Amino acid sequence: MSEDKSRAKYKCPENLKKFIDVVNMVPPKQNMRKMRQVLLTNHIQFYTAIERLPAPDLAIHAQNLSKILEICLKDLPEDFHRYIKKKGEQYASHYLGREDYECYFLQASLLEYEDFCQLREDLRQFTNYFTNLRKTVYMSHGVGGMYGIHGQLIELPIAHSRYELTMEENKIIVVPVGLSAALDGVLGDRVRSCEVCNRIFWADRKDKVTCSTKCRNIYKQREARKRKKPDEIKSKPLTHEIKSKHLTDEIKSKPLADGIKSKSLNDEIKSKHLADGIKSKSQNDGIKSKPLAVKIRT
Repeated sequence: MSEDKSRAKYKCPENLKKFIDVVNMVPPKQNMRKMRQVLLTNHIQFYTAIERLPAPDLAIHAQNLSKILEICLKDLPEDFHRYIKKKGEQYASHYLGREDYECYFLQASLLEYEDFCQLREDLRQFTNYFTNLRKTVYMSHGVGGMYGIHGQLIELPIAHSRYELTMEENKIIVVPVGLSAALDGVLGDRVRSCEVCNRIFWADRKDKVTCSTKCRNIYKQREARKRKKPDEIKSKPLTHEIKSKHLTDEIKSKPLADGIKSKSLNDEIKSKHLADGIKSKSQNDGIKSKPLAVKIRT
């Protein structure tokens, strides 16, 4: 779809989109191990002057770093494994062909992993901050209130902000890099956490609260259940109760009807036996009276 035909009023900046996509590689509920904590637990020294290590010590150091990276990446998605290792290869590319390349590659991968953990935490805090701010402002000023607040100085909760200092015409210029640069000039309220799956996404419309069609449908169902009238909710179990009562009465009446049928059948059998008994009795009387008639004739 071309840009002029797109219904989205505000598009996500490409630089920020890359950060959001990277963070969403790992599920929101997935816990990530802190690299420094893993280092302390395994008693491994990370910050070592690799270029000064002799060859035997380089092999041992590479084994230790490989063990730490394996522990950190355990239970995380395969796409994230490939991303971290690709970044490590990029940073260590100018050491390619040297005997200490493996150590530099593993060290760069671990540093990238640590940066990712911090980026994930910063972006999550950033979205939570604006989510709470949006809810507070909407309650006080209505839906359009968020965009009526200008010129307020706020301290954004980004612990890992990065800036570079450059000189131009004898003046110091502060240039944000990383996430700080990606967030520069954007509408902070548009970076949100999905109300269903908690993934971070860019809201191209101000009323958008979910990241995908699937989550939107789930959210609508939840909201529809919340809006149900209390009378409707109360009447539902009552209907089940009435149905079950009718069913119980039907079950009870069925054996009774069978009992009446069986009783009438027994009466019919008894009357038949009685009729047969009377008939057999009259036949016996006839047989007994026959010889008597013969005797009289003689």
